[in-house]
Amino acid sequence: TRTFCGTTEYIASEIYQRVRYNFSVDYWSLGVMIYEMRFMKTPFYHVDEREIRPRVLEGKVKHLDEVSKELRKVLIGLLQVNPTERFGLEQLVSDQFYSSSPYSLDEIEQGISQCPFGRIVSFFIFTQINSIFLHFFF
Repeated sequence: TRTFCGTTEYIASEIYQRVRYNFSVDYWSLGVMIYEMRFMKTPFYHVDEREIRPRVLEGKVKHLDEVSKELRKVLIGLLQVNPTERFGLEQLVSDQFYSSSPYSLDEIEQGISQCPFGRIVSFFIFTQINSIFLHFFF
């Protein structure tokens, strides 16, 4: 696809560069959403919308030293400017962020452990072949 569309702060680098893109732009947007839920602003925010594009293309994400190493790895993986280096479904499913101690998603879903956070925000991620239901705790 080469259509230029999207919300300024959620548009992936390849869309700004007006090159062909695929579903990996959705993983970029997922990274922006996770970052926004954690920091209450998008990773490339600027009061002047014209400044967002250069920030996206530069790809420098701030405040990552303020999160766990697991969440940092997920955000860095999802917010890769180069789409061939960006996390996809396989990397997300296998990442320790979802099963790191002391809380296990399986234990929380089965009612064995209590969710340590106030609420669960859920996302559906679809690919052409697979679908998975992921939970992010904040």
